[in-house]
Amino acid sequence: MSGTPLVVALIGSPRPQGNTATVVDEVLGELAAAGATCERIVIAEHDVRFCLGHDECEEWDECPIPDDAEAILDRVWAADGLIVASPVYGDNVSAQLKVLLDRCCHRHNHGVLLRARVAALVTVSWGTGLDETLDAMERGIAGRFPGPVPMVRLKGVATSMGDAAADDELLARARAAGREMARLLGLRPVGSRASR
Repeated sequence: MSGTPLVVALIGSPRPQGNTATVVDEVLGELAAAGATCERIVIAEHDVRFCLGHDECEEWDECPIPDDAEAILDRVWAADGLIVASPVYGDNVSAQLKVLLDRCCHRHNHGVLLRARVAALVTVSWGTGLDETLDAMERGIAGRFPGPVPMVRLKGVATSMGDAAADDELLARARAAGREMARLLGLRPVGSRASR
């Protein structure tokens, strides 16, 4: 493999330092240690507006909505590895993530496919809706690749703010997910950072 792979993490939580972000940061830490360039995008920190369902979408060269969505999607489409993460809201993804996934419509209508070779799906909940949320994220991105890509799935339980940071088993699984992504990207995982 030539060049340093880029991994982009989309965090759909309204809390930039919440449980979901904590788990994603562990995944990213392993990828960075293995040599990947990592970007962390918290959707709630950007101006991402609803898709307006323009009937002319296929005719336009660019989405006309004046916000940050296209710049974020440019980074997603440039990624060799993609992490999509959301807390569970109503047994589904957060509104922030759903809005951005909807905004992929313009690229989909123009046949612009993702180039990522591996994806990870991450969700954290107080207990229910974990599998449903992972499934929703997979449905939201699976058809945007030119073919099947490996998808690492990671779920965890965290009831209150800060619970994920105190859950050694969950953090260990997050680091393992990062090492698996690194391996699939052709990088040599360096081993768990927690043991150093």
